[in-house]
Amino acid sequence: MRLKWVFFINVLLLLLAAWGFIPIFSFAMHVANVIKGERTGEWINITPTIIFYSSVSGLAS
Repeated sequence: MRLKWVFFINVLLLLLAAWGFIPIFSFAMHVANVIKGERTGEWINITPTIIFYSSVSGLAS
């Protein structure tokens, strides 16, 4: 039973990490476009990143 719980937590953290890193990548691409001089009206959603880091810091303590 403990192994199933650990597996579930690991899969959940992997999904949260993927969900959190996608906005970071989008933000990096947005910054690169701004540096190149291309103007975009794109907004970045950092909510998944905040949720991921808060859940990881909560599990680490």
